[in-house]
Amino acid sequence: MRNSIKSFINLVYLCCATGLAVFILTLLGRLVGAGLAWNVKEAFPFSFKDVWICLELTWLGLPAGLSIWFFYYR
Repeated sequence: MRNSIKSFINLVYLCCATGLAVFILTLLGRLVGAGLAWNVKEAFPFSFKDVWICLELTWLGLPAGLSIWFFYYR
């Protein structure tokens, strides 16, 4: 690891980018699932609880970014 600062910046970028991708994909999946299960006569079945689940799953971006960095950049 000749340039450790550049390597660290790549690590931070990868973790943030994979976390954002996980958030977008889970939010989209929850919205599609809620839309498919929606009875039009009732309220739309998407709540803050679903957004909270997506935010919790965003933490999966950290180990994914670490593994990509470890096997690709290092």
